Amino acid sequence: MTDYFTIEELRALPDMNNATKFPTTRVEAAAAYIVGAIEREVGTSFIVRDVLDEQHDGSCPIILDDVYARTVLSATEDGDTVTDSLTIVGGVVRRYQGVTARPWAEGYGNVLISYSAGYSVSPPDDVKEMALKGTRAHLMATAANSSINDRQTSLTAGDSVIGFVVAGENRPTGYPEVDAMILGWKRKLNGPSVG
Repeated sequence: MTDYFTIEELRALPDMNNATKFPTTRVEAAAAYIVGAIEREVGTSFIVRDVLDEQHDGSCPIILDDVYARTVLSATEDGDTVTDSLTIVGGVVRRYQGVTARPWAEGYGNVLISYSAGYSVSPPDDVKEMALKGTRAHLMATAANSSINDRQTSLTAGDSVIGFVVAGENRPTGYPEVDAMILGWKRKLNGPSVG
């Protein structure tokens, strides 16, 4: 099982139905690579994941690292379990005892918060489609019988030079269609980059 699509959905793509050439463990590893690149670049997951023991200084407010934080799972303060009501509003953890807001104990790295976070419960259609395409492309490019060297940036054929796209800055995977989707979502979720 992969995070953004099923193995059956990948096997339905051209050239992917050979489980001997592309065993499930290899498919899962390739999918993890592509999904990891997507999530690293956009700064969040497109499915809900648990973030465990994120460390914060005791202060008000505590702003979680993932702006798509949904629910607090647990929290400790100075090693003790927090039993107050905890809510997340706009990525900020609010602490209440009854209806009264409570401060966190001052300290450095003394608060650990576990929470669920993600842009959506299931990936948007374009993200799912590009995760499938990216996984397929990665499997094809890294297959044992692949004729392309993954460090190769060009190929001379007669009088022509053919250039290859490789992963790099603004090309997180090196697969143009996948990278275009990633960068589009990155702009949408994080605003335009400066530089």
